[in-house]
Amino acid sequence: MAMVKRSIGVCKRLSGSSSCLSTSTATSDNDIARRLQLPPFDYKPRPYKGPLADEVFAKRKKFLGPSLFHFYQKPLNIVEGKMQYLFDENGRRYLDAFAGIVTISCGHCHPEVLNAIMEQSKLLQHTTTIYLHHAIADFAEALASKVPGNLKVVYFVNSGSEANDLAMLMARLYTGNMGMISLRNAYHGGSSSTIGLTAMNTWKYPIPEGEVHHIMNPDPYRGIFGSDANRYARELQDHIDYGTSGKVAGFIAETIQGAGGAVELAPGYLKLVYDIVHKAGGVCIADEVQCGFARTGSHFWGFETQGVIPDIVTMAKGIGNGLPLAAVVTTPEIASVMAQKLQFNTFGGNPVCSAGGLAVLRVLDKEKRQSHCADVGSHLIQRLRSLMQIHDSTVILNLIYQKDSCFCVVIYFYFLIHLPFLMYLYEASLHRTYICHNFVDYFDNFYICPVIGDVRGRGLMVGIEFVTDRKEKTPAKAETTALHERFRELGILVGKGGLHGNVFRIKPPMCFTKDDADFVVDALDYAISKL
Repeated sequence: MAMVKRSIGVCKRLSGSSSCLSTSTATSDNDIARRLQLPPFDYKPRPYKGPLADEVFAKRKKFLGPSLFHFYQKPLNIVEGKMQYLFDENGRRYLDAFAGIVTISCGHCHPEVLNAIMEQSKLLQHTTTIYLHHAIADFAEALASKVPGNLKVVYFVNSGSEANDLAMLMARLYTGNMGMISLRNAYHGGSSSTIGLTAMNTWKYPIPEGEVHHIMNPDPYRGIFGSDANRYARELQDHIDYGTSGKVAGFIAETIQGAGGAVELAPGYLKLVYDIVHKAGGVCIADEVQCGFARTGSHFWGFETQGVIPDIVTMAKGIGNGLPLAAVVTTPEIASVMAQKLQFNTFGGNPVCSAGGLAVLRVLDKEKRQSHCADVGSHLIQRLRSLMQIHDSTVILNLIYQKDSCFCVVIYFYFLIHLPFLMYLYEASLHRTYICHNFVDYFDNFYICPVIGDVRGRGLMVGIEFVTDRKEKTPAKAETTALHERFRELGILVGKGGLHGNVFRIKPPMCFTKDDADFVVDALDYAISKL
């Protein structure tokens, strides 16, 4: 019974009372929802006078491609942003915990980044690398200084897909080999070439993918070898031995998979794999499109968490805080192969984007965002893992109390290995709270509440995976969608990821605070309890 009492928490946290077994009036749903308020923020959005959501959505469906998707049953019309917050057409504020798909690094409309962009725009918006301009050279120098080893040559492009496409071209030209290796569950772009590197069917069209091999994902939560990096590495070696000529062009991986649901690779995996790939004649590419630029907190680059230095690094998204900007950084030796032919990118590193990108690097340093991500991220992850334990092995019953007007809200079933289950029934009415002793007659059906199967990530790159049961790890697809909608109602915008869409992706602007983190966790606690 002590084990049962220790785990009773939903009522306590939401009502603010000292005990669930209180005789005070039960807190209504509306009262609880009102207490879940966004942290204070001293900013007032401008009155919006533009077209409303229905008109925008109708125009979008008419003139934009049908492959575009949107979040929420009723799409949000976002019209303004400031730091970690967004505002809709009615001026309602939302906590942006997804950062424009992990793109806003410094914060929406950060004044220093905006100032750099506007000042450069007044002088010269665009020229190309056929002429000289200091902005691209200054930015390349600053960026190269952030990357370890001999990674000192920078190519600027416009998106992560472009960056990975160029990296793959470099690998093939430099090694003289064709075969590329990527991980299952990876996302490396949606272009006709990078779609081959991507390894989730939800993002892939049935077209020729070139010579690309997808190997076992070293996923500590779902992988068949758990966190055993050595066994995953042996599987790669077997694949090279039996599935290729023995020679490969390159290996590419995200250290923390983004669209795949914030999956951090098994510890030590990349060091083992890089050795194997180099022996097979290939180069190693780190895709830092999402986990780069201090987001992990512990390091500036995701690959540094694995103690490796890649041969090529690709980066985008957070590099420009919303600007269409990306880059490939490599060694002088690998870069030299590109001089065989003309290589050019019209918009890559244009003066405005270069000025903005340089401002981003300066803001990240000035505001100490790496240590901030480490501090806030560890707080967020710790609280989420505590919440995971509170909702451990919970079965919620939908009850009808047949002898009174009492509204029954929660039953906890606790299962012990090799022992009969323990059950504790708590009933809360609008007028009193008491223990029901003869509960068998009081319910007509029950459903299993989705539980948090895994909390993972580093810094402000966090994933929460929802399952219907911990043992089988069955994805809670519909329930995750319901939680996603509820989060929007509460004023929080998060991403969804993973092949089954059952992972919350919490990757906010890096100005996200501990108060924001607490609000997210409290809202999740409430949202789960209301499913």
